[in-house]
Amino acid sequence: MSTTAKENKDIADALQRLSQGDIAGARMQLDIITRAPNASRAAWQALANACSRGGDFAAARTAIEAAIRLGPADKNMLLLASNIAQDQRDLDAALRFAEQSVKLDCDFAQGYNNLGILLSDAQRFEDSVRAFERAILLKPDYVRALANLSATLLRLERFEESAACAAKAITLQPDYAHAHYMQGAALFHLSNFDESLHHIERALTLDARIADAWMVAARIFKHKALYDKFEAALARVLALTPHRADAKLILGEVLWNKNQFQQAMAQWQAVLSQAPHKLEPQLRLALSLPGIYQDAGDVERARSSLVAALSRLKQNVAAFANVPTKDLLREILFNNFFLAYQGRDDKTIQRDYADFVFALLAPRLPQAFAPIAPRPVNNRRIRVGFVSGLLYASTVGNYFSSWITDLPRESIESIVFYTGERTDHVTKTVIAHAERFVQGDLSIERLAFAVQSEALDILVYPELGMDPKIFVLAAMRLAPIQVCAWGHPMTPGHRNIDYYLSCAEMEPADAQRHYSEKLFLLPGMGTRYAMPAPPAGDAATKTRDDFQLPLGKTLYLLPQSLFKIHPDNDRLITALLKQDDNSVLVMFAAPYPAWTQAFVERLSRAFTEAGLPTAGRVKVLPNMSHDDYKRINQLSDVMIDTLYWSGGNTSLDALAMGLPIVTLRGEFMRGRQSAAMLSMMGLTDLIAQNEDDYLRIALRLGTDIEFRQHAAKRIVDQRHKIFNDPAPIEALADFFKRITSFNE
Repeated sequence: MSTTAKENKDIADALQRLSQGDIAGARMQLDIITRAPNASRAAWQALANACSRGGDFAAARTAIEAAIRLGPADKNMLLLASNIAQDQRDLDAALRFAEQSVKLDCDFAQGYNNLGILLSDAQRFEDSVRAFERAILLKPDYVRALANLSATLLRLERFEESAACAAKAITLQPDYAHAHYMQGAALFHLSNFDESLHHIERALTLDARIADAWMVAARIFKHKALYDKFEAALARVLALTPHRADAKLILGEVLWNKNQFQQAMAQWQAVLSQAPHKLEPQLRLALSLPGIYQDAGDVERARSSLVAALSRLKQNVAAFANVPTKDLLREILFNNFFLAYQGRDDKTIQRDYADFVFALLAPRLPQAFAPIAPRPVNNRRIRVGFVSGLLYASTVGNYFSSWITDLPRESIESIVFYTGERTDHVTKTVIAHAERFVQGDLSIERLAFAVQSEALDILVYPELGMDPKIFVLAAMRLAPIQVCAWGHPMTPGHRNIDYYLSCAEMEPADAQRHYSEKLFLLPGMGTRYAMPAPPAGDAATKTRDDFQLPLGKTLYLLPQSLFKIHPDNDRLITALLKQDDNSVLVMFAAPYPAWTQAFVERLSRAFTEAGLPTAGRVKVLPNMSHDDYKRINQLSDVMIDTLYWSGGNTSLDALAMGLPIVTLRGEFMRGRQSAAMLSMMGLTDLIAQNEDDYLRIALRLGTDIEFRQHAAKRIVDQRHKIFNDPAPIEALADFFKRITSFNE
């Protein structure tokens, strides 16, 4: 239908008003024009534009559909119709209009960009990529299409490609905030945190309203242990998006870091009230435990609460039936890491939670839970996969890297899936010896597919329970035989883990009852652990003065993380310091200052109850380099071990430095590691039979210089028995051959 000259002028006047921001005036004028029985398509299209600008999307939809009915729509009209439908959250209609626009003009770059956005919203990511690529092919300098392609590639976990697209957009338009945000987000997933933060900060300088950029900044600051900045960035997220659930959940974590446990629980409860069927707040409420307990009664209360909450969670699996699988997989990344430090038998709790994970995911991902038939080995090498997030110089890396580097390559090929971002000399050694080394921040589903596609004979999890993603992965059946080890020394409870590998010297006689899996014991330390070298560089000559440690005092070193120190240890510490009034306890601060403060306050209460002055009796040291830490061991007199969870790496460092240890065997493997080391070295006189005996040995080591020096000499003479032992790896290789031999 043609337009009259007067109508053309009236439409032009209305559009002029619209361009000047007078949306109400423009709409009023266009309403009058379109009331005419012969109103043109142009008038209805202009009205649709004005209504859309004013946020009245229903009226805009009516107007644009009226325009389309008046004759063949052009590509811009269809694009407007698509945008209006998108604003109405009518994704199907928006897609239909967008697809019509590019069919009408196959060279319509803007139409392909809009189509790509809608396809991404519809979870059709591969189609979205193709649409954006078409837009960029038609218009190579289309920076918004490049940034949008970067966003879709990020959702596909194609992080390198995502970063490359964002970088190209930045080159074309250096002041484009969204492109800097996308570059920062992609680099974050590539573990390039410094460069990521550079782009995130640039994005926020250009546009401080990008809440997602503030969220990435918060995660980077958390990773860097910059907790004040972490909290500040999170506050900006919530200021911009007050109802954002993921930010509120992390706010609860901030409160937990401050040892405000009840406040953290209240925050997660508030999120749950806002989203009753959301999984993550329910997991946090059920499984969270205090980092530092107030007393032994606090431990029991927390445990009882966890057991009751987990029972409710198990009974409520059906409540998550309508939650999309992708959301479940994202939100299930939370586990009960701190449970093991309560010093109790956790087998039933672990099995209950593992069964909950299984019940939740097995129906959603049947291909990841289906049994896998073993393949004949015959004359080929056994394919062994390792999944870990801690293959660097850490407890896990130090213990288990030799499982990969020392296995006989002529009979076993090792495929490593590394989910961590930190790399060092340990990581590089593993890379050099692995047949394949796969590293990346993959989703659970993509990681499961990557592992399953390797057609492994055996899959090994060295540290189940440390990383929530790996813990969930271990619920699946990704290899015919699946094995875990004591990187986090407690049974994971998963029905798809067949064997638990542990150390013969560390387990009690009735150890099998502690595990859901079939227990297999490796000789000695269970691994070839390299002897730690003496401190190097400046650390080698540092004195007590350099660390502000008192001269002329007996230093009792208690190097464990503060969350490992059960309140039952307090009475031993207090009794020891009271009986040796010339002594000082040396400890290390927690990563969160509030935890350190809470622990010091708890210990101070124990001192006061025992009539022991608190001033000058405890020295809390900051985090330090490994060389400085080893020097602290050399400058100390005695290492006192902890009840229920003994030293592992810390004890090996102490013994390598010739520092005597006093320990008391616990009921579970995690409380018997130091005792096993001393027993293998023939120093059983440093292993206490009970708490009174523990105090007797500790006091004798602290006050009898001759006895202490003799113990130190015996340690130096015998420490070779626990380090660099090849026998455990030989036994591991034999174990792998034996459990696959039935295939032949």
